[in-house]
Amino acid sequence: MKRVALALAIGAATAAVSAAPPPLPRHGLVMFSSECVGEQSGDGYGVRITVRRIGKVDDLVLERADFAAEVIWPLLLEGNGYRLKFESRAGEATPKTVEGRISRDGMTLELRGLPFASPEHRELLKRVTDFSRPTPVCRGA
Repeated sequence: MKRVALALAIGAATAAVSAAPPPLPRHGLVMFSSECVGEQSGDGYGVRITVRRIGKVDDLVLERADFAAEVIWPLLLEGNGYRLKFESRAGEATPKTVEGRISRDGMTLELRGLPFASPEHRELLKRVTDFSRPTPVCRGA
């Protein structure tokens, strides 16, 4: 009886772990953004990242209001899709390595090492799920 209960508990735990979906689908687009609009100026601020997983290629589009969009390839995905790493120039002469971590629920991306920020700066981007919503007003700006 104890063996059956133990086997059921192990089976349930294994199913729960394996049933958790990865943060990024194998195919498609996923967007993370910290973009906002200045309340008085109307100027855009923030960063937007689009991860494109099409066919066998994974790449990324890095956008910021004051720089041209940068298509980055290759994109290295690690940790079952929870960590990403890429090199970006974004207005700099030498590329910088940018590392990101996606939350377990897949709804936020934390980046560090962005070329236009200090080395210790961490940028938190939320996953965009409603593309029809207006860009929010910046808080504290």
